Amino acid sequence: DANNGSCGCEPVEIPAEDTELWAEAQDFPEEAHAGQDGNLCFYYYDSDDYIQGMTMTLCYDCDLTVTPSWDWHGSIVEQVGTEYLAVQVDDDNGDGDGCEVIVAILMDALPPFDGQTLPQTPGQTGDSSEDARLLLGCLPLHIDDTAECDQDQEINWCNGINGNGNVTLYNNVVIDYESLQNYARNDTSVFVVPEQIFQRGDCNSDDKVDLADAA
Repeated sequence: DANNGSCGCEPVEIPAEDTELWAEAQDFPEEAHAGQDGNLCFYYYDSDDYIQGMTMTLCYDCDLTVTPSWDWHGSIVEQVGTEYLAVQVDDDNGDGDGCEVIVAILMDALPPFDGQTLPQTPGQTGDSSEDARLLLGCLPLHIDDTAECDQDQEINWCNGINGNGNVTLYNNVVIDYESLQNYARNDTSVFVVPEQIFQRGDCNSDDKVDLADAA
């Protein structure tokens, strides 16, 4: 309703999609230590839609380092092909908004538009979404020497971040030319444990060399 030159509207709730996304810290040893390298990998599940594109925005612990070098080897994106891929990493903990990573994928960005999409995920009756999910790609992930031990270094899906720019971005998937934000997203973390340091003569690892070590 117009009222003195301004107008307003009541929000309309959009039903949740069965789309599901994962961010997973992978390829670390079972007991991860500071200084080790692995990967941050992305997966999706959607059994009845064809995804035209997506924006994935995550906030992560700044004791981790994400490298903006997308590896889609063995992924569905490599098989199908994409016309637009952008990765941006804000690794500056001093800018007041923490550390952020943004990945944008658009399957069919340039004419002629051939309807190129991410396909429906395969699976059989009784399969979980995790069993049927497909790999989108991975980014290199490093545990910094500053990482605190005996706790999770968290990587969470988050909205309203701007990375290295000024535009606020949100997690969304594009299905049937609509940008949707109501779907499941799964966070991840890396649990870092202390690394035992070798000290010659300290046989019982108590940081002292004494008679107990000889015993």
